[in-house]
Amino acid sequence: MEVYGWDETLEALQADVNKIQKAAEAAVRLAGQALANDIKDLAPYLTGTYRRSIHVEAIIFEDGKYYAIVGTDLPQAKRLEFGFYDMVDSLGRHYFQYPLPHFRPPLDQQLGKYVAIMQGELDAWLESAELAGRSGMIYAAGEMESTTVSRSARSRYAAIGGTMQGDFGGYL
Repeated sequence: MEVYGWDETLEALQADVNKIQKAAEAAVRLAGQALANDIKDLAPYLTGTYRRSIHVEAIIFEDGKYYAIVGTDLPQAKRLEFGFYDMVDSLGRHYFQYPLPHFRPPLDQQLGKYVAIMQGELDAWLESAELAGRSGMIYAAGEMESTTVSRSARSRYAAIGGTMQGDFGGYL
């Protein structure tokens, strides 16, 4: 018995996987941008510099899953988010600054919105892709976990990253 077309089949499957990965990355990027916009709406405002600095830092592919890291490079981010109450800074000044949470609340309160954005993007992609009918298993699930991500001391910023499990392994 001889089997023909094995190499072509594997190439076609790999091409399909590459297309799905690109669609998943785009869906996570879109949901990450929506999160960044919601964070900006809640961020404290004085001159607008801090709000303008909030953006999608990166889309990372790790362990078969995508992550959208949303953050800012400004040093006041941690103080604004978590507060600096009854503490002394490096110059010896004593502060009573209450927290003004703006990164975490959108994630907690609007999780369904971000899942719907990713699902809508993937559904639209499936309708337009050659894969329609073959890959009905792509979905964004609503299980999300938030974590605070700390970067190097040089860039010092607070970023929120979370995990959103789905067949495509999309992370927000």
